[in-house]
Amino acid sequence: MPGLRAKPIVDIATGLVPGAAAEAAASAVRGLGYEYRGDWGADGGHVLVRDSEPLVRTHHVHIVDLNGPQ
Repeated sequence: MPGLRAKPIVDIATGLVPGAAAEAAASAVRGLGYEYRGDWGADGGHVLVRDSEPLVRTHHVHIVDLNGPQ
């Protein structure tokens, strides 16, 4: 729709089954060019970001518990 403003960042939530290692999942996403920003707990899970150029963020990946509150 012309003139409609949108958030310029794609948020992706990845749900892990109980017992899955969040660190292994974060490592795999880092291998795709994302930067790990730490475990934000209830405020977003393990967070990784990707920029299209310096200071221009395009993607957030949140690694959270499957069927959890996130």
